[in-house]
Amino acid sequence: MHTYHNRTQPRLIARTAQGLLSVFFVLCFCILSTATPLYAQDMPIPVRIHVALLKKVFSFNRNLQGKPLPKVTIVYTDASAGVKDDAQKAFTETGIPVTTMKLEQALKGLGETDIVYVTLGAAAIQKICEERGIFTVTGVPALVEAGKVALGIGAEGGKPKVFVNMALTKLQKQELTSDLLRVSRVFQ
Repeated sequence: MHTYHNRTQPRLIARTAQGLLSVFFVLCFCILSTATPLYAQDMPIPVRIHVALLKKVFSFNRNLQGKPLPKVTIVYTDASAGVKDDAQKAFTETGIPVTTMKLEQALKGLGETDIVYVTLGAAAIQKICEERGIFTVTGVPALVEAGKVALGIGAEGGKPKVFVNMALTKLQKQELTSDLLRVSRVFQ
């Protein structure tokens, strides 16, 4: 019996190791598949939803009311390329024409656009938007609070909320209706 035990022990150890390794990979897969993307921490409302809300908000900007569909440019960095892809898809699904530009390219020449959707890390586009009177929007409310973007969609009490930075809105020569401001969280 002692010799039989010696022959089966390596097999038993190998099977146990394989089983533990399988459990480890299954756990890793479960953790990674349910993990929230890093940008989601900065964007409390999913891209698809906040883009749909932005489309509605655009109708409360008097500068955009005469235009059938505003032209949107998404400005992004390498770190926010995933958000750019999600936002591009969401704007396209809502019927709004959209182009994308890396921050470095946009700083050299933004082109014709009515609205710049600013991703995390691309707030340096603010100066050009101020100079040209281009409305900036985002899904990162912290950028609105910090005075880097004029309008964003955030959350308050677990529900979507419009965030408006009035000083930046004025610098970008935008005129938002009182109806929108009444239901927004406004920063001076």
